[in-house]
Order: sequence, then structure tokens, then C-alpha cells
Amino acid sequence: MTAFVAWFFGATIGAIVARIVVGFALGQVMQSRAEAKMAAKIASRSVMVNKNSNNDPISILYGKSRLGGTRAYVDTSNGSGDLAGDEYLNIVLAMAEGEVGNIKQLWFNDVVVWDIDNGGTFTNGGLSGFISTYAPALTNGNIVFHSGADNQTVDTLMTNSIGSGVWTSNHRLQGIAYLAIKIQADPEIFKGGVPLITATIEGKKIQNVSNIFAGATIPSTLFSAADANPVDVLYDYLTNKRFGKGLEHDSNGNYLAGLHVDLASFKAAKIKTWNVFKVNGIIPTSESLYNNISEILESMNGVLAFQAGKYTLRIKHQNEPTAMVINSSHILSPVTVSLPEKAVKFNKITANYRNPTVGTDYNDDIIVVNNATYLAEDNGSILETQIVLDLIDDPVMVSLLAQYKINTSRYGIGINFEGAHVLLKVEAGDIIEMDLPNFGWTTKKFRVMSLELTADDTISITATEYESSIELV
Repeated sequence: MTAFVAWFFGATIGAIVARIVVGFALGQVMQSRAEAKMAAKIASRSVMVNKNSNNDPISILYGKSRLGGTRAYVDTSNGSGDLAGDEYLNIVLAMAEGEVGNIKQLWFNDVVVWDIDNGGTFTNGGLSGFISTYAPALTNGNIVFHSGADNQTVDTLMTNSIGSGVWTSNHRLQGIAYLAIKIQADPEIFKGGVPLITATIEGKKIQNVSNIFAGATIPSTLFSAADANPVDVLYDYLTNKRFGKGLEHDSNGNYLAGLHVDLASFKAAKIKTWNVFKVNGIIPTSESLYNNISEILESMNGVLAFQAGKYTLRIKHQNEPTAMVINSSHILSPVTVSLPEKAVKFNKITANYRNPTVGTDYNDDIIVVNNATYLAEDNGSILETQIVLDLIDDPVMVSLLAQYKINTSRYGIGINFEGAHVLLKVEAGDIIEMDLPNFGWTTKKFRVMSLELTADDTISITATEYESSIELV
């Protein structure tokens, strides 16, 4: 399962980076493409369910969130290895790609049955200190949490309950965080049948980009906590060999000398994002690498460029310096200008996210952001869209990102032109100033989104309007 997923993603990214230079930027994805997929994404995004499958893709959890899982195994037994019995219900619930941090809460049918901050404990992964009306069935059974380490051993709770011939020594689920659940099959307690089981978990253990340097040994102990920094998340996703691109690491477990990742740019980006942007949410492995990278970039307002054989990360911010002033002497083709159409201009956005506050408990929620100034400019006509922020659970940041998308939709002038080789000093993500009096532009600023060497040996640049005042940092 995971090998196939990794192969699929590898094929996808290979197609993306085949060009000489390409820039990623979520806020600049063509609206027609985004709108076409939005309804389907909203409809299929729920993680508060228990799917039944032994070959379903496993999601990646970064930061902290509540999620259901996939029932990889469900059966009854006598609790001592005989499947003919029905005294106990046995469930193996795959939660996320590992290795993750601690489990914080466990829910049965939206009722908290175990809480580490309310008397819950676990020893060697086994949970104790159950609460609520389900406690008797849980106390007479057991639940074991496995964090998804690559070297994790077989779960003995399952081996003993359903038999070693069924749950064998090969059923280690290495690299997958899961719950092994043995509960008393009491029809008085579980009147609705098999309960819906969800858990609040600290997500995947990742590395601190700030501590990475070329030639260093990759640490065996990583960290996991709520409010993961999106720069660390992106680095983990790009370098993961199972579900990501698998960049950067040599066969001896050392960091390569910046072979594929511009570490300096990632470290600089983390300084800008520190205590500003935070990730707490799910990345589906069923999505393409491009879509998942875009989602991570959106969580920090970032731009990822691939050039000179390396991935370079930049955070959009106010008062960015100008890389080059471009005038007619640098341009070898007509300048194509595209203006934002009504269909991609907004004055209202509904943002879908998961709300972690008490009473909501990570269930789906919405925040509606309106802009009265733009509404007046649009003669009172409501121009609205929806966005989904699966990695952001802070309502303040959700509102800010929604307002940012509204703002960027109003500054949507795009340009494309070809020029001389002197333009190679410009990189994807850079700010350029266009000095073209015929267009009424005197040092008008644009952000370079892509830069390519054409078949005619010229440099083709695509850029979008840059307005410093609307940036979040």
C-alpha cells in the first residue's frame, strides 16, 4: 500500500519539475481549476469516520488533531484466541502515517472515554483510566496505542485475543500509527452496534529544519507536538521516502550537502513563520503531491521554486526587495497582460476548517469573511467562493487567510513576456519592477511565478501583481 503510494507520488513530482524552473504558489492556482474541485473536496474531507478497508491510503497528521481511522481488522472472539466466541469485539484501527507523538484523547460515539489530562494513563502503549458509560466494557477489555515506529513489534493484545494464527508476528504495521482495541461486546453498553472511534493525537514526528546542516547524521529522535511549523512540515513531506518525494538523505543516514533542498532558504523561511503560522491537520496520501504541497504552502503563505536543481522556499511578505527593474530594453516580445475576471474576484469567502475549541472538538466549522469596500466597488453584487483549510485550526488565522485570498483576487494582473539572457539573474519567487510607460507602469511590482528557457533561446517570464500592503507578515 504505502510503496505504491510513494511510487505514484514520485511519478507525479517528476512530471512537475521537468521544466528548468517552476514556481509553486497556492494563492495563484487558476481559479477555474480550484472551483471545479472545491465541492468534491468539501464533501469528501471528513476524517470523523471509521472506514472499513485493509488497503485504503493512510493520512498524514501534522501538529495535533482529532481523527477517525480505517478498520483494518474487525472480528469477535472469546478474548483468548478463539474466533468462534463473541464475548469480545476486536478492532485494529489504522490512524495515520507514523511515527506520531502521544495520544491525548479517545472518543466513542462523540463521548470522551479516555483523556490524558483527566486521569488517563498508558504504560507501554496500553491505556488505562477509562471514563464515561463505556468504561466497564473498556476496563474488561483493553486498548493499546501504537505510534507507528518503523521497528514496532506485533501487538500481543490482538495475538492473544484472536489467536497467533490470525494476528501473526508479521502483522507489525510498521510505520503506521494504530489502535488495537479489545472491548467487551456488551449489547447493553453498545446499543448502536460497533462504536465510532476517534482519537486526538499529536502528529508525525518531524525534524527541526533550523538544526539541519550538511553532513550531519539524521537524528534518531525526532519531535512531535501541536502547532507544527509549516516549514518543518514541508521539509518532512519533501524528504519522506514512503509518502513524499524522498529527497536529501544518503544511504548512510546523513544529510546531503544541500543536493536537492536549499537549506538556507528553508531556515530563513522558518524565521519569518515562527509564531505566526502553525499546522494542525491532515494531509491525505490519496491526493497528488502537487495538491498537498500547495496545501502546505498555503498554510504559511509560501512559494516553492525548483531551480538550479534545488527546491527554494520563500515566504510572501511585506516590503520585499526588488530583484530587478525591467524596461523595454530587456524585453524581446510583446507583453501579454491578463486582467482579473469577475469570476475570480471576490468580496466574500466561506472558509471551511476544523475547529478545536471545546464544544466543537475538531468538527467541521466555517468562518465567513466579507469585505464591504470591495462589495461597494462591485455595486453591491456578492462575489463569493469557498476555501478549505485542512491544515489550519486557528480561527484567527483562518480569517486572515480568507481575507488574504479576497485581497489577492483584487490584485490579479498577470503578465508574460520573453526577454534577453540578462533576465536569468531573476529567480522564481522574486519581485521585479516593470518600468513600461506605454502601460502606465512606473516601477510597478510583480512576483515572478515561473521562468523558462524557450526553444528560441529566450527567457520566458510569467508574473503576477505584487501588493506589499496585503501580505500577512
